Amino acid sequence: MKAAQQETRVLIVDDDPSVCNLLNQKLSLEGFQCQVRSSGQEALELLAQEKFDVVVSDLRMPKMS
Repeated sequence: MKAAQQETRVLIVDDDPSVCNLLNQKLSLEGFQCQVRSSGQEALELLAQEKFDVVVSDLRMPKMS
């Protein structure tokens, strides 16, 4: 595992729990620090408080895309 991956913070945003779980498991196994949110609103609230290097997001979600 590379040191850069250990420090890379990833925000995963998707309304499908199975997609979130899969991405979280795969990226975490590779050493990335992941957080998961199930809506655009939750993601925006977290982004207002914390910084991430990468956001992986579903483009079409209920209420906010």
